[in-house]
Amino acid sequence: METEKDKMEIDNPMKEKTIKTALNDISSDLSTLATDVKSMSEQLPTLAATREEVNSFKLLVENYNQKLDTALVVIQRGVDVRLGPIKLAETHYNALDDINTNLKIKNQRWSSLCKAIASTGKIKVIATAFVSALITAAFLLLAYENSPHVWAHRALLAAEESHMESPLDEYSKAFAQMRSGIKARKDCKDRIEGMESDARYIKKLEGVLSDYTEEELEVRKHKVNIKDEQMARLVCYHPSTEQMVNYRMHTTPDGIVTKVEVEKKVKGKNVWVEMKELSSE
Repeated sequence: METEKDKMEIDNPMKEKTIKTALNDISSDLSTLATDVKSMSEQLPTLAATREEVNSFKLLVENYNQKLDTALVVIQRGVDVRLGPIKLAETHYNALDDINTNLKIKNQRWSSLCKAIASTGKIKVIATAFVSALITAAFLLLAYENSPHVWAHRALLAAEESHMESPLDEYSKAFAQMRSGIKARKDCKDRIEGMESDARYIKKLEGVLSDYTEEELEVRKHKVNIKDEQMARLVCYHPSTEQMVNYRMHTTPDGIVTKVEVEKKVKGKNVWVEMKELSSE
């Protein structure tokens, strides 16, 4: 039963206005909410997910978090990497045994071969080595016999021992000829061998004169005619006086020296004076 007091409150115009305003606000909010719900309802088909998918996603997130925690602990403690001992499988052991067996077989074969060579093939091995050495020596000798440097050096020595004016010219000449054709090389060899023979003979003549004089001398020219004259005529250079002096050697038909003479000027005339051996003075 409506009381007088309630009737007075309802009839109060200010309260009635307030209530209507509140109702209008609520109605407006409900309308906005309905619009949002409708919009969300329209988007739900594209955003919908099953419970299994949601649970699986949660599980992945939890596992990920656990891994992160574990990694953080490892990083804080430091990384400790340890390798255990290597363990070979049975197939590996078998492979190693096969390798060892093959090596033993090869060693045995090599040992047998060496024994066979040592027992039955000594002569063949020695002969082969000897033939190889001969072939090597032949090649070296051939290279030596045709070397321009060797023959040029021989020409230089022969020219110096013969007291020629320019031994280096003989070196250059011989070197150039030995680099030419076969005929030029042959002629060069013959010429140098002749120079060496002449140098040896000059040394022999100088040796004979050294028995008759203490002065150093060089045989610059010589003319030997033992067959007809039994004489050798020499022109010698004396470094101490820088003069040329003539000598004569008398010999037997066999070439044995019997007398040595030196040419001197006596009273304006050139005369031959016999020299005595130093050992007999």
